[in-house]
Amino acid sequence: MSAFSAARKVGKFSGPNPAKEVRRRKVPRRTPEYLRAQEVPIVLANVPSKWRPLFATAVYTGLRRGELIGLRKSDVDLDARLLTVARSYDRETTKGGHTDVIPIATELVPFLQEALDRSPAFVFPAVDGEMLSALTPLEDVLRRAMKHAGLVLGYTHVCRRKGCMHRELANEAELRRCPKHGMKLWPKARVRPIRFHDLRHTTASLLIMSGANPAAVQRILRHSDPRITTEVYGHLAPEYLRAEIDRLRFFPEKDSAPPKPVQVQAASAVHAPFGPMVVPEALGRLMATGPSIAKTLKIQRVKGARPAGLEPATRGLEGTEGTLHQSALQCSKSSSRQLATRRTHQSAPAVR
Repeated sequence: MSAFSAARKVGKFSGPNPAKEVRRRKVPRRTPEYLRAQEVPIVLANVPSKWRPLFATAVYTGLRRGELIGLRKSDVDLDARLLTVARSYDRETTKGGHTDVIPIATELVPFLQEALDRSPAFVFPAVDGEMLSALTPLEDVLRRAMKHAGLVLGYTHVCRRKGCMHRELANEAELRRCPKHGMKLWPKARVRPIRFHDLRHTTASLLIMSGANPAAVQRILRHSDPRITTEVYGHLAPEYLRAEIDRLRFFPEKDSAPPKPVQVQAASAVHAPFGPMVVPEALGRLMATGPSIAKTLKIQRVKGARPAGLEPATRGLEGTEGTLHQSALQCSKSSSRQLATRRTHQSAPAVR
């Protein structure tokens, strides 16, 4: 779109801009790949010695490929521990179009000192002392170092016999043989698809994860907008949005969990026909005291009183146990006399 607009301004193109009718394709933003903190020293140890200062500078400073290749000896001040980023490749400007000065980490000083001692003009020169080519396969060097360090996703065991396409995926590099020909399979390491530019992501990610100020990370990476730093790497911050989500509090701070009710198992199915009773904690402690609960609540038990169930007790049955027993005996004797009298009348002969 911008190319047609520029052509119209200089009179090289006339008519409407055809690119305006093309819908923008939304590209999903992927999570940046990076080396973990424990992987950095292992990878640097497996990088060839001639490349080690360049890779160490990439990790400790976050410089882009072109900025590293175009770095000159005059841009490095080890006494003040400052590094000037003024150019990219052979262009006298950086991607942002301005010169920046960033600090040099303490652990990076010996790597830079080694590079300065063996270079004539450029910090990381080619074999002939000139600037490295933009086509230098730095990704191959990085992935080869990760393979030698054992930082792989697994191994692909390949049969080396001509015409045989047998392959096996495995997590280890132990010896395997082809099931078709019995020949040894060649293990090929499957390294994470990491790029050299991901070393810049490593610098930002590890700084954010260690608790560095996002504003400082933005200055070190030389992002034009602080939002770029927070949107790309903010999810790695240990306190990212954690303080805000903790505003949702519904219980006192001393209680890490909501109070749990106490379950008291009933003594029998008569008192609790529907299973265990769930009571508040305070009442549960009171019920656990056993027989003393009657004294605590000052409840006097009436002998012979009918226990209240799902319906109120019938009036007139609130007597003592002896009264109820005598009433039952009298009713039984009266019924027996009536039955004996009825049988006597039936068995006596009729009088004419």
